[in-house]
Amino acid sequence: GERVTDPRIFLLGELVMSVVVFGARGFVGSAVTKELARRGVPVISVARSEPRGTPPDGVTFARGNALEPETYKEHLKGARAVVVSIGEPPWEAVRDVDRALLMNGDTNTIVLNAAKEAGVAKAVVVNATMPAWCPRGYKEGKLKAEAAAVEYAAEDRSTLVLKPGVVTGTRYTAGGIPIPLWLAMAPMRFFFRLFAPILSALEGMLPSLLGGCLSPPVDVSELALASADFVQGAEKGVVTLTPKELVGYTAK
Repeated sequence: GERVTDPRIFLLGELVMSVVVFGARGFVGSAVTKELARRGVPVISVARSEPRGTPPDGVTFARGNALEPETYKEHLKGARAVVVSIGEPPWEAVRDVDRALLMNGDTNTIVLNAAKEAGVAKAVVVNATMPAWCPRGYKEGKLKAEAAAVEYAAEDRSTLVLKPGVVTGTRYTAGGIPIPLWLAMAPMRFFFRLFAPILSALEGMLPSLLGGCLSPPVDVSELALASADFVQGAEKGVVTLTPKELVGYTAK
């Protein structure tokens, strides 16, 4: 059932502030959650429904809806950082533009506004590198979320904006069955990295057609490492990481 959580956790007599993660059940959010927990950072996972199975050590579930701040604002008070990894794939925008805008934009901005009001100093926002011709609802939603992330980094706050294109790694179905995306993505990643200068020039020549399309896939573990480093680091202002910086990323 639902548990009442306090983002201020005492470990061995020391105060360790939690990181509140929205989207912790998703592909990227779950990887970030596991990496933070592996480093000994307490995590509060906010979701509408409780996950199956036992969460990793150091991870606490809290019921909440990103669109309804009153369901989670208490978990943000005293938190070390907030991670927002919420959204839907671009093909969903073809069917319902308004829903895509809501799920990729409003969910992010509402959480960030709530975190700002709670005085959370750091935010990590999982966004996207995308082509100009991306479906409108998805594109406008992501741009809205990115603008909110940039605005967040004011009054001594800081924001990490992650902008991968394709994300690779091993996904898991609701039943726990692994889907090794990297088997298909590894050749593409190798090719794109090998011919990066040529592909970058092509993007520059045809930005409206190829811009945002020819970046190598980013491994989900690289996103997790970058997120955890930022949470534990001392960067100020807005830090934006694109595939150029993310591919091959290693922990600091």
